[in-house]
Amino acid sequence: SGSGSGSGRIQLSELVPPVPEVAEPAPAPRVEVGWLSEGPHVGERVLRRLKGHGYVHAVVRLYLPAGADDEPALWRIRHADGDEEDLEEYELLEALQRFASRAG
Repeated sequence: SGSGSGSGRIQLSELVPPVPEVAEPAPAPRVEVGWLSEGPHVGERVLRRLKGHGYVHAVVRLYLPAGADDEPALWRIRHADGDEEDLEEYELLEALQRFASRAG
């Protein structure tokens, strides 16, 4: 019975601490699958309006083509402060237009 409780302790100690090496790899590949560093609007500058922040400059970093299950295409933008956000096409076009009109 001694060895049985020992193995139980090992499993517990593996589960309890939030170890980054264990937590990280699982979600990352799923999230990034399909994202392209080239595509429509990638590299373009946009201007996003954020609640409580006003207008935030951002750059389009990645493009995710529309999926099979009626999933819309997405664009990942990175704000000037380093935050990232995924936009649908209508949001992206709005932000592109806003940047153009403010820069104009």
